[in-house]
Amino acid sequence: MATSAPAKRYAKAVFDLALEQGVLRDVWEDLDSLDKLLHVSHDLVEVLTSPSLEVDRNELLTGLLEDQIADLTLNFILFLEEKARIDIIEEICHAFDDLYYDHQRIVKVTIVSAVGLDDGQLSKIEFALKAELRKEIESTVLIDPLLLGGFKLIIRDKVIDYSLLSHLNRIKHNIVHS
Repeated sequence: MATSAPAKRYAKAVFDLALEQGVLRDVWEDLDSLDKLLHVSHDLVEVLTSPSLEVDRNELLTGLLEDQIADLTLNFILFLEEKARIDIIEEICHAFDDLYYDHQRIVKVTIVSAVGLDDGQLSKIEFALKAELRKEIESTVLIDPLLLGGFKLIIRDKVIDYSLLSHLNRIKHNIVHS
């Protein structure tokens, strides 16, 4: 998902406030949970973003979230509603997540492999990435049998492809175009 400039600005503002108030982890956990909730509850997204629905969104949000999240997070969400920017809350959650991980010096990496990786293989990949990036690594492993062998690394918006399928496609391209 591409993140808009306004979403990045809102995320940076609440990030700076959370850092200043010493509640950074709490706000990150709140926004992460909210993002997951919005991802699975399309009805909630509809209620929050549809201008045609006549509901008191402030009352709804306060009732749903008041005792569940940090005061700063609730006030921020209510502020977004007041400014009619609640429609970009998912983008803001993603932008905040990026800021949080950067601040913690952690890089999220997705490893897509043709077969499952054992702990030793995963450790070697993570160790090499940690040495190269000079940050802690948080990895997610996905299986894609279409790769035939090898793996792909997805680091933010960059894909590094070490798969057998990729090598075969390059060979095919070279043969066809030579």
